[in-house]
Amino acid sequence: MKRILFISVLAVLFLGCSKEDEPEVSSPSEETEQAEAFSLSGKTYAAYGGQGGIYGFEVYDVYYVSRFTSNNNVEQTARKNSPTGEILGAIVNYTYTIDYPTLTITMGSNEVIATFVDEETYRTGSGSNVTEYILQ
Repeated sequence: MKRILFISVLAVLFLGCSKEDEPEVSSPSEETEQAEAFSLSGKTYAAYGGQGGIYGFEVYDVYYVSRFTSNNNVEQTARKNSPTGEILGAIVNYTYTIDYPTLTITMGSNEVIATFVDEETYRTGSGSNVTEYILQ
């Protein structure tokens, strides 16, 4: 009786698990191919930055725009009332590197680390101070 019970338990263990039950794991080469295939060159992302203006006068919405002009250069601007609105202040150029899903923008001696949620959205900051940039 014990042998039959033992054999039954072994049969359930071996037959109960199949290769289909195992989760699919992407190979390192697949992840590398995806990262290499992802390029920011020619893309523009924008984020709502809040309200600006001169106290007591005109109040307007401010949008932060990142325009990736090459495989290592990003042009950043602040714009009035929309991602395509009037440029506020100067156009600033920085360098960047991408190791998808991580984007590193180098601003002189400072680095801003961003994380892509998907290919159309990346986020900077942390906690309650997160800015979300969306592909335009």
